[in-house]
Amino acid sequence: MFRIEIQKSYWIQGREDDPKDLCLHGDVVVQIGEEECSFQDAAISAAGLFLLRSLVEDHIMDGIEHMIPCCGHAMYSMNDRLDEVEIIGCSSGIDWSVIHEERKIKLLTKVGNRVEVPSCEYDKVVLEFTDQVERAYQVATPKVPYDHYEEAGYKAFWNEWNRRKELYKKENNL
Repeated sequence: MFRIEIQKSYWIQGREDDPKDLCLHGDVVVQIGEEECSFQDAAISAAGLFLLRSLVEDHIMDGIEHMIPCCGHAMYSMNDRLDEVEIIGCSSGIDWSVIHEERKIKLLTKVGNRVEVPSCEYDKVVLEFTDQVERAYQVATPKVPYDHYEEAGYKAFWNEWNRRKELYKKENNL
């Protein structure tokens, strides 16, 4: 009923690695119920963070921040603790709403499809996706931010990522 598949991951312009590219890109397929959408050259690192946020927060389609965004042109730290990031991209990508209702997640698509999945199923798909993103960074060369703003945004990205993942594991006794 709900599936996200990274068909291929890569760095900017399809490269196998690029230390200057902070964002992992890839070709993604999302299935919600009978509806299937694919997107090539998505910003899958940004998608991973947006999905992690959706483990505990509702996400309502707004045409601005897509769950699977086309791009993430810039990352800005939202505070001095460097533990929250704002990712700025464009208005393209795959989006759906995520609404938490007790032990179920209601998924609503742009064309009006509604699917309910158990929270544990939704969480499993999200965590598998984020694990794949993490593995790509682990085998890549260390990333080199352009300037101190980009460095702060990149640090905030990973700090928020790790904070959300650890909090989820703690709350779910994993």
